[in-house]
Amino acid sequence: MLCATGSASVESGQTSDSLSLAKPVAHVQFSPNQKRTTPIMTAAPQNIRALQEEGVLEICWSEPDIVKIPYKALRCSCPCAGCVNEFTGQIMLDPDTIPEDIKLTNVSFTGNYALKISWDGGHDTGLYTWERLKSICDAIR
Repeated sequence: MLCATGSASVESGQTSDSLSLAKPVAHVQFSPNQKRTTPIMTAAPQNIRALQEEGVLEICWSEPDIVKIPYKALRCSCPCAGCVNEFTGQIMLDPDTIPEDIKLTNVSFTGNYALKISWDGGHDTGLYTWERLKSICDAIR
C-alpha cells in the first residue's frame, strides 16, 4: 500500500498498487448559478488502487461504493488541453489511437483535489479531479 503523501510508481510486472488517503478531504466547486458562499463539495475517495493485471483503477468512494474504471476509459477521459479543446470543450483525442492494453506508469496527488496520471505512451498532462473521477464512475456504472 502506498501512502497519499507522494506518488506511486507502478513497476512492470506488479499486480497491484494502492493509494490510500490518510484522512477524508473535499474539493470545493461553485456552480454557475450559486453565490460563492454555497459550495458544492465532492468528497475525496477513501481508497484508490491501480490494478495493473486487470488494467483498471479501482476507486472506493465509500463502502460499498467501489468502482473499477478501465485504463482505456480513463485515458480517453483525459481533461487536458491536448485532449479537450479548452475553449469549446470539443474532444480532440481519438479513442482509436489509445491501445486496449494501455498501462499507467505513475499516479500522484495534486493537492487535495486531483490525481495526475502518467501513461506508458508518455502522456501525463491530465489532472483528474475528484469530481471528474466521480462523473467517470457514474457514467460506467
